[in-house]
Amino acid sequence: MYLNQYWKDERLAFSSSDELLTLPGDFAEKIWVPDTFFANDKSSYLHDVTEKNKMVRLHGDGSITYGMRFTTTLACMMDLHYYPLDSQNCTVEIESYGYTVADVVMYWKDIPVVGVEEAELPQFTIMGYEANDRTEELATGVYRRLSISFNLQRNIGYFVFQTYLPSILIVMLSWVSFWINHEATSARVALGSSSLIRRRQLREDERQEHRLRVKTSTCNV
Repeated sequence: MYLNQYWKDERLAFSSSDELLTLPGDFAEKIWVPDTFFANDKSSYLHDVTEKNKMVRLHGDGSITYGMRFTTTLACMMDLHYYPLDSQNCTVEIESYGYTVADVVMYWKDIPVVGVEEAELPQFTIMGYEANDRTEELATGVYRRLSISFNLQRNIGYFVFQTYLPSILIVMLSWVSFWINHEATSARVALGSSSLIRRRQLREDERQEHRLRVKTSTCNV
């Protein structure tokens, strides 16, 4: 994911004209930057090949563009009662960790996210998305939280070939044991046990498939 943040710090103004300086990502350690985090994050890491994938652009009037590229795994509560004929709503929750609304007010830009239309998922079709913001009252204060909700429709064709057809073939294969001579015990047991093992492997694959992966998108805050 690419996350771009924009703000203005008049202390960094250096020209009255529309000049632009592109600075290395390490420059962010020398200026004030928002302490943005993902409220529903489970694990994340910043890409660092060949350098840390961070970018700072400073305009003459003190306006700053702060961008980074990272991979994140976000929690999404799913209702699987109608699986695999279900649809889900998964959100990206962005918030300031320490600054309350008295210090920092976050909001989406006019185009909050880019790249969703081109995103392709093997299991889901992105039917649409909606960006909004709300105020969260926590134990440490009141914070502004930005969220973007994705409406996802599961693709049944994927599961026909990945789950239903393999399961049908495994069941049909297990019936072969009825035509094997009853005295060939080892062959009957091996065939039956291999069918059960393969079915268990399919079940584990189904559990992994509940994870949603979106490869590339850009959020503008």
